[in-house]
Amino acid sequence: MFNNHLRRHYVRILSLSLLLLFCVAISPKQIFSTEHLSADTVGRSSHQNRDYRESEDYDRDLGPKPYIDECDILDEKSIDLIYDVNRAFEKTGAQIAVVVVPSLEDQTIEEAANECFRTLGVGDATKHNGLLLYVALNDRKMRIEVGYGAEGFATDSKCGRIIRDVIAPDFKAGDYNLGIQKGIYALAHLVSKEYEIALDTDSERYEFTESVSKTVDQETSLLSKILAFLIVLSPIGLIIHRIIRRRRDRKLGIVRPSRFFSSDSSSSSSSYSSSSSSSRSSSSSDFSGFGGGSSGGGGASGGW
Repeated sequence: MFNNHLRRHYVRILSLSLLLLFCVAISPKQIFSTEHLSADTVGRSSHQNRDYRESEDYDRDLGPKPYIDECDILDEKSIDLIYDVNRAFEKTGAQIAVVVVPSLEDQTIEEAANECFRTLGVGDATKHNGLLLYVALNDRKMRIEVGYGAEGFATDSKCGRIIRDVIAPDFKAGDYNLGIQKGIYALAHLVSKEYEIALDTDSERYEFTESVSKTVDQETSLLSKILAFLIVLSPIGLIIHRIIRRRRDRKLGIVRPSRFFSSDSSSSSSSYSSSSSSSRSSSSSDFSGFGGGSSGGGGASGGW
């Protein structure tokens, strides 16, 4: 019964996805602009994010930092770049966040990244133009989660290319900081082109800027778009499975704690924040906090 129910969902999603694929290939910016969102949808997302940030379980110390590093791997060079790009885009409302966690626990990478994005509220509350690089270190998985309003310029295919061709090679070599720095710059390159803002990045300190820009700007063939879109169906199926499981859990009275709202997670994040604040105390004023943006699950996932 359960397998048949899930199979029917797959067939429906596949039919609709193939129809949307050709529309995306023609004009992704129009398809994924925030104009297609109803006022109720945007209002509900913003209200939900405000409730999350006002809840007792939310660690308010995370607000002024555009990153979370539970594995303590980000060096000063990586942290500086995160602050620099966010400061450059401050007037646009666009924000780029980086989150590094040890493991996914019982979640998929898609579920964890989307939950984290909505919890933090990355990007402007009305433009929803945030981007999140989410890394599960021990699981060797990562995801770029994209806000509603950023899906026009940070398409699934471009995010997939950034993961495969920009970040993953350095991760495989064990150089996590270099991979994260390249990933941040690649996402910043997409934002800078969309809002026509020049990135004033130190090319001597970050020697990869030119090569990363060329990789991001490569045109994607129609075949690659089709393959990338079909790959997206897999996490969609997992999300459907998650929804069905949650309904079943509610009937059975099972409560599964959320990674980002549980008291244990909050306390561990709180301890991280206090330990990292001293190393970046002089730069805390560079980032005023996340703007309340939301994501509908756009982006790409990968591993190394």
